Amino acid sequence: MLSLRLLGGLSLNSSGEAIPHRAAQRRRLAILAVLAWARGCTVSRDKLVALLWPEADAGSARHLLADSIYIFRGALGHDVVITVGDDVSLNLDRIQCDLTEFILALEKGELRRAVNVYAANGAFLEGVHVSDAVEFDRWADSVRQQLAGDYCRALEKLAKEATARGEHGEAVAWWRRLAAEERVSSRVALELMRALRAAGDTAGAIEFANIHEMIVRAELQCAPDGAVVSFAGELRRGGSSKVPERPTAPPDVLLQGISAGPDSSSAERVSPAHDAEFKTGPVFMKAQPGARPRLSLSIQRKRVHPFLAASLAALALVATAYGATRMGVPPAETAKTDSRPSIVVLPLINESGRPETEAFADGTTEELTDALAKTGGLRVISRTSAFAFKGRRVDVRKIADSLKVANVLEGALQLYGSHLRMHLALISASDGSTRWSETYDRNVGDVFEVQDEISRAVSVQLSLRLVYKPRGHLSRHRSSSPMAYDLYLRGRFERQQRNDTAFRAAIGFFSRAVAADSSFAAAYAGLAEAQIILGWARKEEDPPRLQLFENAERAVTKAIVLDDSLPEAH
Repeated sequence: MLSLRLLGGLSLNSSGEAIPHRAAQRRRLAILAVLAWARGCTVSRDKLVALLWPEADAGSARHLLADSIYIFRGALGHDVVITVGDDVSLNLDRIQCDLTEFILALEKGELRRAVNVYAANGAFLEGVHVSDAVEFDRWADSVRQQLAGDYCRALEKLAKEATARGEHGEAVAWWRRLAAEERVSSRVALELMRALRAAGDTAGAIEFANIHEMIVRAELQCAPDGAVVSFAGELRRGGSSKVPERPTAPPDVLLQGISAGPDSSSAERVSPAHDAEFKTGPVFMKAQPGARPRLSLSIQRKRVHPFLAASLAALALVATAYGATRMGVPPAETAKTDSRPSIVVLPLINESGRPETEAFADGTTEELTDALAKTGGLRVISRTSAFAFKGRRVDVRKIADSLKVANVLEGALQLYGSHLRMHLALISASDGSTRWSETYDRNVGDVFEVQDEISRAVSVQLSLRLVYKPRGHLSRHRSSSPMAYDLYLRGRFERQQRNDTAFRAAIGFFSRAVAADSSFAAAYAGLAEAQIILGWARKEEDPPRLQLFENAERAVTKAIVLDDSLPEAH
């Protein structure tokens, strides 16, 4: 049986045998997409020609269409693409299509099945582009928007039906899925908050209001709708003392829920170092030419908590690196030549066209760099060196020569709603040839599995072996929540800006991430680091330094309790 995939990409498969390459060429598959959308009705040759060969003259375009139909019949069978005079149609009895399944489920009122089909695959022809076919791209955009609207309306109907039955927990789940699609919709935000309150989760409703406000401010550069703010205020006035504060609250308030509760095991209980006194922060001494900056720490201690003492020792190294970065001091040269295979992961290009996706692209680049660094026998260039080439049009061979590497991994990323599309290519620095390339069309929740697959593929190409266990089962320091992961990457993005304002923003994003997923160990570690550095660079309006350090101690301890193998936490 033939299977045509139109949601989340464009592909044609057969359960019996492989599809010949000529029949699977993208422009020809685009013909099948147009015919599938017609759902058994005929489409004129003139319309197909206008969509897919708009630049060709009429005679040549019709000849190309006829040739494509001939190839389909030879590869797929004579009864798949049917022609009657000037009309063309697709025999849906001979070919399965996810788009058809989605539409039929909607028509039959099987909304659960419909939304599951759409969510499991993605948007219509997501990331698909046919060169020199602008009209086809416009048509695809129109259909994509129509189907996305159908999906959102189905989610809303399911949510309202669950509410009418009094199943508020189920309603919350449907509204959450809709909120992931309509991220800045105040109407959807209000409905989700009401559902959370009806389900008895007032704190969750307020926390979502906080997250919604951050998203609206980041993506629209404006304050959230007054109705959302008003309802959140109403919930706060009637809520318990454990309800989280607004995003504008001091950073220490954002840690609510991190410290162990009364029912926690003794392993999770941390006694903060209340008796520590810090006289001064780091003092960066004047650097001599060619010398590294020196860091002077003047600390008076009275029975400082052992964990905090160890943290401060590590902080000295972090702060030194921070100071070196700010002063532009170059790293020391490698003492001896490294003969291992080498690679640099260039910053992924954000092809979504939306500034808010930049943090996701940069964060994914860092994750890929970290994953490859765990590959045995491979020298991986640091993030700092790689990001020096971000946004610059430089030949990869020149980049490789500058960084002294033999291989370059480059690519692009698109993120639309919950769908992720990544294209990666491994380039040989010696001649600029492509050693390997692949395109991944997945749900954003599968990003860690994609990173593992990329690491394995690169290892195979470089004849290396992996010395760590893949994260296929989603290890404890990762998150299964797309919203939490997105907030975590935004926090990492802000942290890398290396200024006081960015560190405060990073604390907010990391706090939102752990609120969205309380088992997200890496987010706790990021929160701790941002608070430690802000503690040294604090200004008058910030919380006391000791308070920031104690908050950091609780956060990083929580990270280690969740996953004691997390390098960032240690």
